[in-house]
Amino acid sequence: MVCCERKQDVGLTPVQLGCKKQRRKVKRYVSEIHLRWVMLARVPYNPPKLHPSSLPVSDAKPRPSPSSPPLPPFSLVQEFLDAFKPFAGSLEPPKFPSDYLTKKEPAPEGSGIPEKLTFSFFVPHETILKDEKVDLVLLPAVTGDFGAMPGHVPTLAQLRPGVVSIHTEQDKDVKKYFVSGGFAMVHADSTADICAVEAIPIEDLDGEAVRAGLAEYQAKLGVASGKGDDYEAAAAQIGVEVYSAMSSALGH
Repeated sequence: MVCCERKQDVGLTPVQLGCKKQRRKVKRYVSEIHLRWVMLARVPYNPPKLHPSSLPVSDAKPRPSPSSPPLPPFSLVQEFLDAFKPFAGSLEPPKFPSDYLTKKEPAPEGSGIPEKLTFSFFVPHETILKDEKVDLVLLPAVTGDFGAMPGHVPTLAQLRPGVVSIHTEQDKDVKKYFVSGGFAMVHADSTADICAVEAIPIEDLDGEAVRAGLAEYQAKLGVASGKGDDYEAAAAQIGVEVYSAMSSALGH
């Protein structure tokens, strides 16, 4: 098993093993290959270069070249629907993400920057916060930590294992969560969203479990490196990174 060799912990991820509540209350196991999945997600994909003569000939309408101005999203959707109609038969037209999104009215001209950031925080099984008004959110991005406040430039950032600090009132009412990874999106209208793989309140982390897990994965990394097993070494390295980040979050 990648996550842990102990029978009672089979299938739990490092974050769940380090969380007091999760180890007591978890009813269903997550995939035991969680770490392997994360590792594979980090492997860059380099598609093969095909010679034009090997590509199939098509009568389809050519797409705009990269140098052409991009079409508005609505034009792309309508273009697809027009092409779909001759083959639809009795099928209903497909739905698109934009069909389920609430359209936001643009801010009145000259209204200025709002006083609060509208923040939402999601994990696959739960909505932690939805449209919460906050002063500041501190985020552990792969490219470096940064803070999102009202008026922040639009940003899309991949998250690394670390602490998300949510300041409802700056330096007064602060909630901290440990996340194992995910993405953060800061929008031009002073809203921000986090979609995390896992998120655990800092106070639920168990210091003893974190220390034990870190030692276990450091040992696995040493064994895998000594054998020259790159796959297992990479999986163990991810475990070391996650446990090290949890240890740092606890101030160890």
